[in-house]
Amino acid sequence: MELAEHRKNRLRELMDHTCQGKIAELARRIERSDNYVSRMLYPVGKPQEKPIADKMQRVIEAAFALPRGWFDMPMGTALPGQTQNAPIRLMPASDPGLEAPRQYNMTWPFKRVSYSRITELQKALGYKQGQEAINDIDKYLDIAVMKWEREALAVKS
Repeated sequence: MELAEHRKNRLRELMDHTCQGKIAELARRIERSDNYVSRMLYPVGKPQEKPIADKMQRVIEAAFALPRGWFDMPMGTALPGQTQNAPIRLMPASDPGLEAPRQYNMTWPFKRVSYSRITELQKALGYKQGQEAINDIDKYLDIAVMKWEREALAVKS
C-alpha cells in the first residue's frame, strides 16, 4: 500500500474512532473546513484530492494528542483512549497491497481471515455496526487464545 493511501486510511480510522465517522466533527477539531477534510479523504489521484502533508499531520496529531509519526504506524495502533493493554491490530505483510511500515516488522498471522477482509467488513457495515462486529470477532478470538493458553499450561505441567 502506498504511504499516502495508508495515511488517508489512518485519518479515516481516526475520524471513525473519535468523531463517529463525521467529517464535520473532524474538521471542527482540527480547525479546517469540512470541504478541506473531505478532500483529504479523497482517494489518491482523484481530482481535487488533498494530500495529508507533514504540516497537516502535526496539526492533527496535536489536536488529538497523538504521538508524532502516528500516521505511519500500523492501522489500529495508538488510537486515542487505547490503554497500554489494548490489543494492537497488526498490518499484514503477507497481504498484497498492505505492508507494515518497516520499523514495526510485523506480520498478520491469520491465513483464512486477512486484515483487508476485516477492514472491508468494517467499512461495509459502517461505524457503529463495524465496531460491534470487531467486538464480536475479538470475543471469539479471545476464547480461542484462552483455549490455547490452557493447552500451553497443560504441556508445561
